Amino acid sequence: MRLLYGSIIFLFVLSASSVVGTVYLYTQLENEKNSSVVFKNQVEELQERIAKKDLQLKESKQGFESQILELESSVEMKTQEIVKNREQLAEWKSKVKQWEDKIMLLENSKKDLEARVQLFDPESTTSALAGPVSVGSSFINTATEVEPIATQEENFNAIEGKVILVNKEYRFVVVGVGKLDGVQIEDQFQIVHEGQGVATVSVTKLYDSLASCDVVQDGPISIQEGDLARTIAV
Repeated sequence: MRLLYGSIIFLFVLSASSVVGTVYLYTQLENEKNSSVVFKNQVEELQERIAKKDLQLKESKQGFESQILELESSVEMKTQEIVKNREQLAEWKSKVKQWEDKIMLLENSKKDLEARVQLFDPESTTSALAGPVSVGSSFINTATEVEPIATQEENFNAIEGKVILVNKEYRFVVVGVGKLDGVQIEDQFQIVHEGQGVATVSVTKLYDSLASCDVVQDGPISIQEGDLARTIAV
């Protein structure tokens, strides 16, 4: 009898142990399952973060590539601009050199002109303008009275003389009247060729019997040595 009770108790204890073990295993399994779910969620979250970082990196890369292209384009434009500026600088230097040569030529021409003008200045030769004057191969009688060919403005006394020198390159002329004739700086002469007005000149330098004038307006007919020069009202 005791043996039977002992066997029953043993079986009960064994069954209880099995139940406890099963519960324990089930609990462990659930814990593992929950841990697996948590780990899975963490993995998914990490994958999402990696995907976002990857997208950000791709966008950053595209932005950097775009900036690099812009910089390359800007560098190319600046390079072209530098080349263009160098070409312009070289062109300007060439023009400056040309102008320096022209200025030197003009200064030499001016010196030559002043030397030639002195030949007509009564202070150096009192009889230079008394009769015919030789300019090149032409002879011009600057002492000859010239008949007016056009009606003058009322109360304006025109001063008339002859063109004795023409410089077409630098656009100036020398007229055979000066201070002693009443000519003043900035007076203007109308140049008349064969009865037709062909140009207007303005006095820039005066001698006693000569006036150097710049051409301020001209036309298709060139000024000739010997043309009539007559002051006009301004």
